[in-house]
Amino acid sequence: MRPTAPIALAAKVFALGCIALTLYCSAVYLLLRDVVGLRMVFGGLYRMFMYHAKHPFQYIALFCAVFAAGLALLLGCWPKARQWPAWVLTTLVLLLSLLLGSALGGALWSLHDMQAGYFPPGDRLWQHVWWGVESGLYVGWLVLLLSLPFNVLCLPAFYGAGRYGVKQFHRHKP
Repeated sequence: MRPTAPIALAAKVFALGCIALTLYCSAVYLLLRDVVGLRMVFGGLYRMFMYHAKHPFQYIALFCAVFAAGLALLLGCWPKARQWPAWVLTTLVLLLSLLLGSALGGALWSLHDMQAGYFPPGDRLWQHVWWGVESGLYVGWLVLLLSLPFNVLCLPAFYGAGRYGVKQFHRHKP
């Protein structure tokens, strides 16, 4: 069997990881909201506009894509990372995803804020988006931590995706 290029494997890990994680986390969200009957699946801060509760699947897909991209990049571009235990690699990628996902989630929150009618005047559009990125870094991780039991139920899927990615790269060694 011919060895597969690391870029092709990374693309496979990204695509399958992103799709599978988004579908799983979306199913967990729907289960908690519709079957269990939780009114608020995601956490929030006092006096915070809950755009992440109004558009949940966008925020779920964003975080899953950030995680899958981080996992694929680490495995594809850094051969030493392939030697680590899968749980260590996944924990590292989760921590990095928490930072980047919070920043991008803040930018998405800012865009939803503008969609709701809070559009800044003149040339302050990018300042508003940058403010969203900064706010996401400040409070995004806290909102995720407050989103119990959603985050606990989704955590095994992320570790499963990490294990899958490591296995793909071990299976196709050059």
